Amino acid sequence: MDKAALLKDLRKQVTALEDDLRARTESVDEYRTELEREYAAAREASRTAATYGAWRDERVTQAAAAWVLATVFVRFCEDNGLVDDPFIAGPGERLADAEDRQAAFFREKPELNDRDWLVAGFDHLSGTHKAVAGLFDRGHNALWELSPSYEAATRLLGFWRERARTARSSTTSRTGSWTPASWATSTRT
Repeated sequence: MDKAALLKDLRKQVTALEDDLRARTESVDEYRTELEREYAAAREASRTAATYGAWRDERVTQAAAAWVLATVFVRFCEDNGLVDDPFIAGPGERLADAEDRQAAFFREKPELNDRDWLVAGFDHLSGTHKAVAGLFDRGHNALWELSPSYEAATRLLGFWRERARTARSSTTSRTGSWTPASWATSTRT
């Protein structure tokens, strides 16, 4: 795995989410009202001297980074066999398993979307261990302050799935046959 390329790609994902979340802080009344209230309280308590726009952009960046980092954590757990059932992707048939599980999720709950599927993954991981629950704590993780649009969540999910497909095809073409072990080896180089 090219760690520098992954980091570059992840930064692009954060930037894309920042743009989406910033737009949502202006168009979603719930977010705009809450952020304006929090900003006024921060100014009143002298916790910030920043303009509203600068202060809001810091919050947007924190939330965008939290969404990307949450998916990084899910992918790490999937790739290393730390979860039985994948939500995003994984080595071998785990990408297809994740897609099948997501399709079943939508059959049961057709009113939900890809953002809800990612949240289901975060919630599932939270239930696996007390330490993991702390990472996804709704009272302390910026992930829960702002939610990306359906379209942005779909793009984030697609980013990871395309990486999994690319890793699989490049491993197959290099080795002539693909196995989870060969994929794991290729991602650790």
